[in-house]
Amino acid sequence: MGFLGPAIGAGAAWLLFTGDAFWLGCVAAAFALISLWTWGIMHNQATEAAKRRLGFRGDFFDFRASEIAAVSDKLTVLNFFSTFGAAVMMGVALLRITA
Repeated sequence: MGFLGPAIGAGAAWLLFTGDAFWLGCVAAAFALISLWTWGIMHNQATEAAKRRLGFRGDFFDFRASEIAAVSDKLTVLNFFSTFGAAVMMGVALLRITA
């Protein structure tokens, strides 16, 4: 899922900023940044766990289930809600365009 949340949030922020909804654009940008930040930290935690494995090649998606499980649950929940918030803001942006 990676960049889906930040991309949706950035798109919503752009639509809201260009549609003269500054504060809603700021909220959408915040959701995008939080989603990107948590995704990066989760990827770093999984990479650090994978580096302990003998056969780790360093590929972007070279993770096993046990290495993904090393990611903090709090970060996962924060990433989920920030991505959900970005999707809601995209809905708000699209509603403002069509209204």
